[in-house]
Amino acid sequence: MKNNSEKEFEQYREALKNEIIRFASFLYLFKRINERSKDRIDEINIAPAFFQTVLNSLSIASIIWVDKLCSTKSERGLYDFLTYVEKNVEIFSDENWIKRRTLIKADPDKYFNREISNDIIKQDKSTIESLPKKAEIKKIRDKTIAHSDKEFFYDIEKIKVEANIHVDEIISTLDVLRSIYNRYSVGYDGVNSSLKPININDIDQLLDIVHKFNMES
Repeated sequence: MKNNSEKEFEQYREALKNEIIRFASFLYLFKRINERSKDRIDEINIAPAFFQTVLNSLSIASIIWVDKLCSTKSERGLYDFLTYVEKNVEIFSDENWIKRRTLIKADPDKYFNREISNDIIKQDKSTIESLPKKAEIKKIRDKTIAHSDKEFFYDIEKIKVEANIHVDEIISTLDVLRSIYNRYSVGYDGVNSSLKPININDIDQLLDIVHKFNMES
């Protein structure tokens, strides 16, 4: 029977997985639409206001999600998840591992790199604290999204100079978050989640259908 710490860990893990997938979906769809603008710009320009609004919304959502997942002050997020693990590290014991693997009818002797220790938790916390571009992400979030800073209110393009970030840099941050998340998921019961974005290729089908229609018209 699971104790309260195990139940809370599983609940936290599931909610955090959904948040990371949501972030990945925002980020990769933003990147994909920009990529397809190279060969489907005519199709995108059929509804430029729609696509520009979508891109702006995805950009804002990506900044908000990466900031809240990585913030050391978030009441829930990856950093707080590590704090929870730190306080309940006993749930990762060999005894608990064998019990869980047996319950899900999985081989408890199958090898996983599942070492969880206070030193590893501290290293992962340090990694989050020192993520590249973290300061720039927070500046964009604080100065132009959560609040209207007078320095950027009349010249929004100025933030791109002072906090220049490329989408691939944020994807690199996402990869770090995935790796840290899965370390503790695997260490708990061997479950490794792909944390992939949901259905980003839907946009390809939409643009290609419009392109085909235009070509046949």
